[in-house]
Amino acid sequence: MNDVPIDKYRLTFPEDLERIYQDETFSNALKQLRINIIVVGVIYALFGIVDYVVTPGILRQAWFIRYVIVLPVTISVFAFSFSPLFRIYQHEALSFLALVGGAGIVRLIDLTHESTPFLHFAGLLLVLMTVYTAFKLRFLYAAVVGWAIIGMYEVSAAWLTPPALPVFLTDNFFYISANLMGMFTIYQRELYSRKEFLQARRIQEVEQLRHAWEKEQLHKAVEQAVSSLKESEARFRTLTETTAASILIHRGSKLLYANPTVQRLAGYSRSELLQREFWELVHPVHLDMVRQRGLSRISGKYAPEEYEFKIITKHCEERWVTATAAIIDYEGAPAVIATLFDITDRKRAEEEKIRLYEERIRVEERHVWEKENMIMELHDGVGGITTNIGIISELAQKLNDPESVRSKLATISQLAREGITEIRSFMRSIDTKEMSWRTLAVEIRNQGNMLLEPHNIGFALTTAIVDSAAGVPGSLLCVNLFKIYKEALTNIIKHSKADSIVVSLKITKDGILLDILDDGVGLEERRGNGRGLSNMHRRAEELGGRIALSSGGRGARVTLEIPLPLKYPISGMAI
Repeated sequence: MNDVPIDKYRLTFPEDLERIYQDETFSNALKQLRINIIVVGVIYALFGIVDYVVTPGILRQAWFIRYVIVLPVTISVFAFSFSPLFRIYQHEALSFLALVGGAGIVRLIDLTHESTPFLHFAGLLLVLMTVYTAFKLRFLYAAVVGWAIIGMYEVSAAWLTPPALPVFLTDNFFYISANLMGMFTIYQRELYSRKEFLQARRIQEVEQLRHAWEKEQLHKAVEQAVSSLKESEARFRTLTETTAASILIHRGSKLLYANPTVQRLAGYSRSELLQREFWELVHPVHLDMVRQRGLSRISGKYAPEEYEFKIITKHCEERWVTATAAIIDYEGAPAVIATLFDITDRKRAEEEKIRLYEERIRVEERHVWEKENMIMELHDGVGGITTNIGIISELAQKLNDPESVRSKLATISQLAREGITEIRSFMRSIDTKEMSWRTLAVEIRNQGNMLLEPHNIGFALTTAIVDSAAGVPGSLLCVNLFKIYKEALTNIIKHSKADSIVVSLKITKDGILLDILDDGVGLEERRGNGRGLSNMHRRAEELGGRIALSSGGRGARVTLEIPLPLKYPISGMAI
């Protein structure tokens, strides 16, 4: 086993070991995989509501793609997961489902590229996230499917329904970046899984060799003792009572003999053990199995030579043992001699290893989810600005009036400055290596001064940060918190006619409270399309928090509450 290689290009073992690995991972992941297929299908279907609200002009085509093509394929793959053939063709079936879903989104992008060019951009990112996380595909399958989906988009965008050049370039940048990050993540996850599998096999082989040697030595000694039991019973007792193995003899439910190691393992004295039935030591979960095998062995029927089960000690503690048994002649009648080895520590170590592995997978999936959100944030901000610059530039080239050209150039200059400001703000938000709650408060103050000072609006900030505040602020928190804060101040500047603003920031171990109070006209007299406020609510919900608005007399108040530690809204996983 120490010489077993892993092909790090294809991520495979030699054929026999690869089959064992695939069987083990398939059995462990099947239940969760079925749940993931259901969740993916439901989400894909629910986006039909978005089609109805946003793009009613292509509703028939959109619903045909979702409900006549993609959803039946999803149901078919889910039903196929209950077939024995699914173990063989799991990755092919899931790859086909992902390609169908990706093709559906590419077609929806074609249908909406003129009216709403960015509507289904995030949909293709969600398909790539599904390929690299939810479907649990092997690295090679996931990589081929990911590039195939991007290839479909390239064919559509280059030859069928070409979008504007800035849209085409920015979309390509984000799709290819997301695919590369997904490939890197799934490669590391599968490589780590295979190394864990090899390590577990090595430990198991060492345990089996040690137990085999001990049982071989013990059985040799027992066979020699049993062959002359009537002449040398004392020798047998000396052997069994000095070995580290637990040895007991029973006939049916009646315990006939238990050595001192059994007494230490079960916590009973010899007399207490001999007064109890053998089955009383076995855990209820395994009682039927152990009883059936014991009765089969004593009656001469087939029973496995070695198996594992749990026992209950005198003090109600659960212990795992591995047992081997054989038929002997004891006191003139057939009886079962069983050898038990305490493997509780090994079982607990295996359970802890599984728990740590699952925790690592959750952390990796969390990182992928967070990176995809960062990409979407950058696309929504800078992507929209660069698209507007491209459109206005094309309009300016068609103008003959110098004054109109200068006006367009001024607009382009303003958009460029907004783009630079957006990028700088984004970079400050994601650069959290040196970020603490106090440096976050300093950034809140700096952004307030920078936004309000040019408009002659007074600004005051009070902070209260307890030393026991949980952890440090992460990039996801910083991005959304600064976006909400900036949107609130921008609304005040545009609509409130305020002379001053008072901001309060309170951070405790249980949460963040950001309170923004202005002395303007109040909410009733303000005008706006509501898009900024809906964005603020959406970002707050992504952090598991909420926003409250209030107005009394003169002025308005915006209150943001965020619980700590943060939790992802989809999986409930703590950040």
